[in-house]
Amino acid sequence: MGLSLDIAYGVCCVLFLILFSKIIGKLFNAFKTHAFALTYTSLFIKIIVVSTFTVLIKGQLEHKIIYGMLLLIVIMYSTVELILKFRGKN
Repeated sequence: MGLSLDIAYGVCCVLFLILFSKIIGKLFNAFKTHAFALTYTSLFIKIIVVSTFTVLIKGQLEHKIIYGMLLLIVIMYSTVELILKFRGKN
């Protein structure tokens, strides 16, 4: 059960991160002059929320590497997606 639970927690974080990035992307249309600040503020909020969630569930994680890989991949993906959107390439 440990691996499936780790993947389920990872998917919860993945969904949050992607949905949050989509919301920030929509905010970009209203605040185009603040793209740089939006990028780093969203990264800060993502890391704070995911870190808090991880601390809360750390006792239940058996395969921490798989959980960490999921989070790292999605944080990189969502940040690059925002940067490309702000530059007008996405």
